[in-house]
Amino acid sequence: MKTLRVPKTTILAMLAALALGQGAHGFTPEPGLQLDLQKAPGRFQVLEEFDDEAVLDTRTGLIWERTPSEDTYYWYIAVDFCMTRQSGGHYGWRLPTVEELSSLLDTNNYNRLPWNHPFDVDTGVKYWTQTGVPDYAVLAYAVEFKGYMPIESAHKNDQLGRWCVRSPYAGSQFYAAAK
Repeated sequence: MKTLRVPKTTILAMLAALALGQGAHGFTPEPGLQLDLQKAPGRFQVLEEFDDEAVLDTRTGLIWERTPSEDTYYWYIAVDFCMTRQSGGHYGWRLPTVEELSSLLDTNNYNRLPWNHPFDVDTGVKYWTQTGVPDYAVLAYAVEFKGYMPIESAHKNDQLGRWCVRSPYAGSQFYAAAK
């Protein structure tokens, strides 16, 4: 008998679709196939080496703050805040690009974060990206995790949330802060 490892988020999405009468997105398991949910790898992994304050997105390889700031900032302050941030005992953070931050959007979940994500985040807040709007130096893109227009431009003097990100390595090593 074969065992298929399926992430819990996929199973929950399929069950929700079935409950709504929408089918399970074409999923039909082979006869005799068992689903092993306990050993299924998830998309997000909380990182112990960051004191559980950061989350690895295994789909993109990016490391996200587990709990973005609830405060709001001007764009310039948000950029500086992330660049000087120490989170989970590590430096090397930055404001994400619009492509990076929007990669967290789940279009099958009304542009919200994916089901069973480990983030402690206010989905009603718009978050800055480092991506400026071409030909408009005073505008930058922002992402909101709800609704039908999740990506919008905003004036850099608006006060929005900030959610810092980093790559797994800054150069060839982790930047660990002195503890």
